[in-house]
Amino acid sequence: LRSHLHLKAQDSAEDESGSESDLPKQRKRKPRALNKVNHSKGGWRRIGSSHTAEIYKTFEGWHNDYAPHGYETADNLVDVKHVGHPVDRPRDIRARPFIVQWITPDRDVPQQFSNDPRPVFRVEYRCSGNCGDVAPSDEDSQNHSDSDRAPVKEHQDLPVKNSKKRYQKRTCPQTVVIHVEVYSDDLSKAVIYRRGTHWETPEEYLKSSEHIRQCIMEYASLANMTAGRIKRRNTAVSSSQRHSSRKHCYQHPTC
Repeated sequence: LRSHLHLKAQDSAEDESGSESDLPKQRKRKPRALNKVNHSKGGWRRIGSSHTAEIYKTFEGWHNDYAPHGYETADNLVDVKHVGHPVDRPRDIRARPFIVQWITPDRDVPQQFSNDPRPVFRVEYRCSGNCGDVAPSDEDSQNHSDSDRAPVKEHQDLPVKNSKKRYQKRTCPQTVVIHVEVYSDDLSKAVIYRRGTHWETPEEYLKSSEHIRQCIMEYASLANMTAGRIKRRNTAVSSSQRHSSRKHCYQHPTC
């Protein structure tokens, strides 16, 4: 009986090993950096750099609004960690500071990238189009004095302004694009490139600070958080960013 049980157990073990060998082996994907974008031509220009944890401050100082159009991260090479609650901006680097870390076995830069810096993280932003609100032709037409206008006759109907003009879909005349890239030689440094130029947008037309908005949304999600407490916390954050020309909104967390 014992010999019979032993042979039966041996047969079942062989069957299990055979079934495992029949399974397709999953190939390990090699770490790959991102494709290089030639920023030396095509109208591209390097306009600065910043620590990844403070890149949002760079966007705060610009007099133009941008919208994200793509995120790229090197496969099996790095991991991107964002700081703070994701709310509705989980990957937007204008709203949340971020850091980039190696996920290689030794947590270090691979040998093939040690002497050849390659991009491992890239975000593309495009101008949202409100720069077109301040074209020189519009400013010149607004600066004409009343004496330059033809006199209005009595009972003459006044011209009706096109009230829908401000609500038409906005497009940047120059299609300005921003690239923010992190390279393998320094994961803490974000390099910024811009393609094209456009007019600066007046402060009254700029969107509210994405970072301040994110902070307000995060505060509002906390328990026992009143409007007064949110305002005090937000005032402390905004006072540390006096370089920003962005509007800081306190009334409602969704503005």
